[in-house]
Amino acid sequence: MKKLFVIIFFAFFLTSCASVQMYREAFPRRRTPEKIEVYNEPPNRSYIEIGEISHTKSISTMKKKAAKIGADAIILKYGGVTGVLYGGIIVTKEVRRAIAIKFVEKE
Repeated sequence: MKKLFVIIFFAFFLTSCASVQMYREAFPRRRTPEKIEVYNEPPNRSYIEIGEISHTKSISTMKKKAAKIGADAIILKYGGVTGVLYGGIIVTKEVRRAIAIKFVEKE
């Protein structure tokens, strides 16, 4: 029984749950993940939202997902906590969320 709990515990924490919900079509990739800007609040530049990214691991993974859909930056949001109940014990982990944005060029 204890062995099964340990297996479930590690499977839950070591798996990477990532998702991208698109609001519109993806843009051509123009930036590498390292060049994706990260904001805690909306930037003072004009932009459009192109999707929402959620992930349970690192911001760098979210930047890779944002680059794939052609984003210029992400705006971090608190995502919440997800968990599994096993044998009266709740195992939880944080889910990060971000809005992928594309800056609008002034004409």
